[in-house]
Amino acid sequence: EAFTAAAKLILGIKEEKAKVTPLKLTPEMRKRLTEIIDEGENYAVNLLRDLISAQSVNPPGYEQSAAEIVLGELYRIGAQTEIYEKKEGRTNVIGRLGEGEPKIMLAAHLDVVTPGDGWMYPPFRATVKDGYVIGRGSVDAKGPLTSMLLALHAIKKLNLQLDGTVLLVATADEEVAGELGIKSLLRERKINADYAIIGGNTRSKDICVAERGLLWLKVTCRGRSAHASTPQEGANAVQALVRLLGRISEVKFDVPPHPLMGEVTMNIGTIQGGIGVNIVPDKAEAAIDIRYTPAIKEEEIISRLTEVVRKTEEEIKGVEISLDIILSEPPTEIPQNHPLIQTLKKNVKEITGEDAKLVGEREVTMTKVCILNGIPAASFGPGEGEQKHKPNEKVSIKEILEAAKIIALTVLDLFSQAKQQPQT
Repeated sequence: EAFTAAAKLILGIKEEKAKVTPLKLTPEMRKRLTEIIDEGENYAVNLLRDLISAQSVNPPGYEQSAAEIVLGELYRIGAQTEIYEKKEGRTNVIGRLGEGEPKIMLAAHLDVVTPGDGWMYPPFRATVKDGYVIGRGSVDAKGPLTSMLLALHAIKKLNLQLDGTVLLVATADEEVAGELGIKSLLRERKINADYAIIGGNTRSKDICVAERGLLWLKVTCRGRSAHASTPQEGANAVQALVRLLGRISEVKFDVPPHPLMGEVTMNIGTIQGGIGVNIVPDKAEAAIDIRYTPAIKEEEIISRLTEVVRKTEEEIKGVEISLDIILSEPPTEIPQNHPLIQTLKKNVKEITGEDAKLVGEREVTMTKVCILNGIPAASFGPGEGEQKHKPNEKVSIKEILEAAKIIALTVLDLFSQAKQQPQT
């Protein structure tokens, strides 16, 4: 509390007693909420500029500068705040507005991938052009984070009595498995919620309700080293791995595509082996990425690949082959009739005039992590998924405002629904 008070003093934030209005979302109140968000367009653009300028590239990861920007906005809103770091500089921010149940979490990550080549605009100095903000992280996921903060600003400005708690969670380390971010926050019970909206890229119209499973495998071949001039005295692990990977790449998983998640895919991502051109290599390994649907079990995938491994091992004398799981996360899907999904759908229609399309995510996001920890979650927000990790990444300002309106209305609607439910 002392830290918060000092921060408000530094930021020049004055405490003002405002009249609190009971939570009752009349048509007039809903209209006023959307007007407040439209009035905040310049605020949103400037906030996103600041977030993009915070170069939170992961790896190596340093989210602290972006986290400090989020903290400043949460102080202005009047939210209770916490900072959590598993490692120095790998900062997670938690903000809370309101109190009690239900708890609704709005979560987006602070880290971004490296910009790479091919940019026409400076990746970390945002460019505003033709209704878009261009810069690294504008879509993934600082644009969605901007929408969430704008939604909280609007809710706060209405001075409503919140019948529950809304959490704003800005996390570290999403781009590299999330172990220092959302996973540790949930594992160590720093956060919990009844519903979660995860900052995604659905053009502020679609709602992502399903994600494929993820299976990362490591295959290791161990042979026997020798001088390259006498290869017959060794057992070449690299040659064994090459033969094995050729066979693995031909494995087909004959299951129908999922209507939302798509097909089962496999990618051989990395290969390592050998220490010198004049040495028969005694070790070689590769990492394999498999994305799968509920139509096939993890055990069946491993069984099919293990069969290929064993046959290859029998054919190549002097080489041992192992297959190990690096990471495993099952497919997830939230029921389409869940109150979170139905409320989002209603508000997408109200704000955009279009029917929301329920879609699946081919990647693994924080939505999956929440669902696996018992929190009903969906991915939603501004921007096109095709823009992620690409040069000249850009997000529509119109979509940022639309997402803020839909998120704000969904939060307040879920609070109202909970209040109307009979107490048991």
